[in-house]
Amino acid sequence: MNKKQTVVWGTLLASALFGCGTDDGKVEGQKVDFNGAKVTTWAKLDAKGVVKEVGFTLPYAAVENAPTSGGSHDHPILLVADFPEVVRATTFINHFGFDWMPGGHEPSRYTTPHFDFHFYGVDKATVAAVDCSNATQPNPAELPEGWVPPAPPDMPDPRLACVPKMGYHSMPVTEFDANGPKAGLFDKVMLAGYYDGKFTFIEPMVTKAALEKKEGFSLPVPQPRSVGRATLYPTSFKATYDADAKAYEFVLGDFKSMQ
Repeated sequence: MNKKQTVVWGTLLASALFGCGTDDGKVEGQKVDFNGAKVTTWAKLDAKGVVKEVGFTLPYAAVENAPTSGGSHDHPILLVADFPEVVRATTFINHFGFDWMPGGHEPSRYTTPHFDFHFYGVDKATVAAVDCSNATQPNPAELPEGWVPPAPPDMPDPRLACVPKMGYHSMPVTEFDANGPKAGLFDKVMLAGYYDGKFTFIEPMVTKAALEKKEGFSLPVPQPRSVGRATLYPTSFKATYDADAKAYEFVLGDFKSMQ
């Protein structure tokens, strides 16, 4: 078998094992309904069947027609979807959590309507079991550079910083000033998630107002010192708007090997 035949066979094998692909190596995952719009997870594979991008498609109708009430930080309007099996088998990413909060949440900087897009690195059962009874915090030396500890060191009970069925949220240092969280409403930010001291999710948090601009953007991806297992981990994130399809594509890419 020559090199070209080997590449073709590798692509066909990946498609057979992990779902049907397209000519551009795209493999669809699960579709979930949000107000009549289909939010779709997917992955793109290279010619050898290796994941090069993981993402989801968000129709603009899901933004435009989002409910104006009914969600909070403790009880968001929540959707959960699986990524293609090849993503779960070979990368840090396990599944997708789509949270909509019409009234935002405290602190006041985040009280504008926004979406939480969780790329979870643990399975659904583990996320569902997060009850905030565990106060264990990540080792400060293991935090991604530029992200602060999820619970302030002087907080008497770190569990107060935990969100049920999510965990602890670490924010970029750029979200703070000398007085705490910055004044004014946020636009978009990338969070790093933890529970039981372990890194568990990557979360772009984006306002409805930002998405209504129909403009692309990028955010830095937190780079933890370790993810607890040998796997592929993304180093870039971007969102693009397709005016013809009337949809956003949210994409994690540039995967690297990590432990």
